[in-house]
Amino acid sequence: AAKYCLLSSAKRNGQRLSRLIDDILDLTKLEGDRLPMNLAPKAVGALLREALEANLGYAQRAGVSLAFADDAAAANVAVRVDPHRFLQVMANLLSNAIKHSPAGGAVEVSAVPGEGSVRVRVRDHGPGIDPAFRSRMFAKFSQADGSDRRAQGGTGLGLYLSRMMVERMGGRIGLEPAPGEGTVFFVELPVAGAEPASTPGRPAVLIVDSDLDARNRVAAWIGAQCEVEAVASLAQAQ
Repeated sequence: AAKYCLLSSAKRNGQRLSRLIDDILDLTKLEGDRLPMNLAPKAVGALLREALEANLGYAQRAGVSLAFADDAAAANVAVRVDPHRFLQVMANLLSNAIKHSPAGGAVEVSAVPGEGSVRVRVRDHGPGIDPAFRSRMFAKFSQADGSDRRAQGGTGLGLYLSRMMVERMGGRIGLEPAPGEGTVFFVELPVAGAEPASTPGRPAVLIVDSDLDARNRVAAWIGAQCEVEAVASLAQAQ
């Protein structure tokens, strides 16, 4: 039994080290704008079912169920994504939600069509996120304090990498208000072929900056006078 425990511990530590190395490699490429994005139209429903299947084993070991609200209106919509990177983002969101859920709880995934976009939601029913942490949770190496199970076994890079990948795909990621207990993350992605809306008579301005906070500040300053599109890189704007 002791030998088995040692082997299991060594395997878990090896897996954590492998994930850390992968995260650091992706981080280096993303920050250097050297991570290729192979964007293609993909049906939202098929992507989400694949993401749920890939994370089902982890959910079962944690005693958490995964539920997908398969809305046909959204599931058949094609979004322009890199499928591999989208699944990586979903793995981060789902593993966080599973880790933060009580045994016997459920993580719910849904997709809602919007104007030229589809919003994917991942909801858990845990204790939620400290409001003091919300403002920095998508920052590099950001973790909640040790009392929050989200910090257990993490590198503090998952949400930062997810944010950067989603932005490279022309989308955005964030938090929604969660009535009652729990947390709702969303990923909003452009529908394949959709053009951003513009208002006649207002100049269009493109903001290119890898710093999310800087983009948001500039967009807030000029948003009343201009139609603003803010992206992390020129490649994303093409």
